[in-house]
Amino acid sequence: MGEAAESRVSKVKPKVKPKAKAPPPDPVVDPDGPRMRFRAQVRGNLDIQKTRIGLGNRVVESWKVKNGKIPGKAEKDELSGEAKSTLKTLKLSYKRITDGVVRIRPHKFEGDGVIGDYATLKLVEHYVALERVEREQLSLIRMGLEEFPIWNEYLERISGIGPAMGGIIVAEFDIHKARHVSSLWKYAGLDVAKDGLGRSRRAEHLVDVEYLNAAGETKTKKAITFNPTLKTKLIGVMSANLIKCGHKRYRQIYDQYRYRLAHREDLLARKDEKGWKGHMHNMALRYMVKQFLRDLFPVWRALEGLDFDRPYDEALLGHSHLEKLPPPWVGKEPPKVYWEDERIQQIFTTA
Repeated sequence: MGEAAESRVSKVKPKVKPKAKAPPPDPVVDPDGPRMRFRAQVRGNLDIQKTRIGLGNRVVESWKVKNGKIPGKAEKDELSGEAKSTLKTLKLSYKRITDGVVRIRPHKFEGDGVIGDYATLKLVEHYVALERVEREQLSLIRMGLEEFPIWNEYLERISGIGPAMGGIIVAEFDIHKARHVSSLWKYAGLDVAKDGLGRSRRAEHLVDVEYLNAAGETKTKKAITFNPTLKTKLIGVMSANLIKCGHKRYRQIYDQYRYRLAHREDLLARKDEKGWKGHMHNMALRYMVKQFLRDLFPVWRALEGLDFDRPYDEALLGHSHLEKLPPPWVGKEPPKVYWEDERIQQIFTTA
């Protein structure tokens, strides 16, 4: 064989068998998957709500300035009663102006005495659109809640707890990790700090946590120990709903504790201080929410097939202030675990 032929033969590449494809990995079974997906949905709705409230405050402030009024201090997380009333008036005006109109041209816009310029009209239009999106999202949350027994069997049956608040409770609390009711209190910022005061954002209650900075270096910063959004919704929204609807259990818990506070010697000594009544009101609300979570804990754990224990003051000291009160689901059918678990019956049986 000549040199040319040998050169051609040497350039022929041997056939390489294709590598066998690796088998697909086993599917990861995430028992917490549904809750985490639901949490994303709930938090998305909270983001929409926050944007709507911010825009609503901006609309009211703009309208007041253009009408020669001094705008008040806007709330960060809620709309004030005055702001809600103003927005209601502006929405009615928006409906009158846009009813049956396909398109409004800026240079031809004529107000109706309430909305006097095109810019305000568009702000109100965006606010109305956000309200619609929020309603649609809440409808999805309502459907998503049907996957969770704690909603179907318990929360839905409590007056004052709607899909929005029920969604927050289900999404934010992890009942599988909460071995004791004190775990729920701590995560919601309802526990007591080492200084004997209720948990808050004050400097003494912050802890050191590590994090990675932009350069990939481990640094330390001060941080709170609780979920601030959850605490705000439980204390600022849920407690007010339970009070307003006159819930026969939780309204009594609030009133009884408020009465006890009003006769405490240390608080009576501060009677002349500014904000004394408001301070007692907030203390009673906090206590009521803690009792709500105390009731929620055993039912939720039982519905998930998990064991539970009673709080220290009941289990070891035998203290209980709730045995003569109606159950949380007053006027409605008890959850199925009430009939299946004698311990649940003992907790909620009216003396």
